Amino acid sequence: MIALYDTLTKRKAPLRPLVPGQVGIYLCGPTVYNSAHVGHARPEMTIDVLRRWLEASGLKATVVRNFTDVEDKIIKRAAELGEDPAALAARYAVEYVADMDSLDIKRPSIEPRVSETIPGIIDYIERLIAAGKAYASGGDVYFAVDSFPPYGQLSGQNVADLIAGARVDANEDKLSP
Repeated sequence: MIALYDTLTKRKAPLRPLVPGQVGIYLCGPTVYNSAHVGHARPEMTIDVLRRWLEASGLKATVVRNFTDVEDKIIKRAAELGEDPAALAARYAVEYVADMDSLDIKRPSIEPRVSETIPGIIDYIERLIAAGKAYASGGDVYFAVDSFPPYGQLSGQNVADLIAGARVDANEDKLSP
């Protein structure tokens, strides 16, 4: 039996894969508007160690790392450099992969890019809005915190105790800043 630390219960618990013998790991990848730095390596290395351990334990691990290649930071950086945003993002994505390769981090099984998955993202957001799990406000879409009672459980935060504007400026477009 493989046991891991359960961040919700704060205890060690048996790993129960949804598909016997297989695990899926999602790693929120970089927003590619500049070169990678040492802070990018920590989550990559953590997932790599976990993946290798799971595989050595007899499980098939599928790792997904996305690339955010459409984002305001990319557009701003491209304008500063006089470069096409898509070309800038593609160049930094290639550089990022090379940097992770130089650390001997195993490549992910799947590497989707936001630019290639926009229709699916829009469909998913529309379904969240229709289900009352998200809402549009001020030209943006936000998660409806009140629609998910365990919200804050992972971080150990009680939503009622959070003070709007204490960590970041409050956004008046949000129902639950």
